[in-house]
Amino acid sequence: MFPFKATLTAAATILAFQTAVAVPVTGGVDAGIWEFPEAVGFAPSCGGTLLNANAVLTAAHCVISSIAYYKGTDLSQSQVIAGTISPKDLQYATIVGISSFHVHPGYNATGIREHDVAILKLSTDIPKDDWGTISYARLPQGLSDPQPGTDTTVVGWGSTDTKGTLPTQLQKVVVPVVDRGACSKMLGRVPDSTFCAGYKDGGKDACSGDSGGPTYGPDGTVIGVTSYGGKCGATYGAYARVDIDLAFITRYM
Repeated sequence: MFPFKATLTAAATILAFQTAVAVPVTGGVDAGIWEFPEAVGFAPSCGGTLLNANAVLTAAHCVISSIAYYKGTDLSQSQVIAGTISPKDLQYATIVGISSFHVHPGYNATGIREHDVAILKLSTDIPKDDWGTISYARLPQGLSDPQPGTDTTVVGWGSTDTKGTLPTQLQKVVVPVVDRGACSKMLGRVPDSTFCAGYKDGGKDACSGDSGGPTYGPDGTVIGVTSYGGKCGATYGAYARVDIDLAFITRYM
């Protein structure tokens, strides 16, 4: 992530988002126009998923990192960016502040990154529009641990390689869910609140610095939040399970 300073203004925060965008995808392709209208930016350097007019799902570690970079106690300098498919073109984007946040109480409780989810509450509502540029995500119904072999779709705006090359349009990559045992051999113990997806030898992946963006199941529901991984595009990636934390998510959304 970019080493953001606490003195960033709102305009500088947006500039930081445009140049550091923290939802990189390696080995992906351009997403269709408004294919993922619920995918949002969480400036200065994260991604998220719009759940309704006033709530965004993101990663707990992303919230904590953002606060630490600002050397503050809240997210008053952060913003949510919706209604764009390009981090470089925000002319018609909807950009709002964050009034409060809720980090899952079980996050990192054992020293292993688990329950890596958080809810952002917005200072101004973001309504759906008539053009399909902004919409709300669909979530899974009840417990449904993603099974090995299931294709998932990871999306993001960030760098497409380890050199930091930025795309001009939202990217997507399809990667299969993998067994926790196999993933643990590459990433260390994977808790039940997390699933892995990708390939042992990499090539297609969410890249380094990725934080909080959505991962979709075959039916278009958001089943994961990008959490952590190894070197960009080198092996599997780890994603927080949405289904296991539905009670927390629905309580605060």
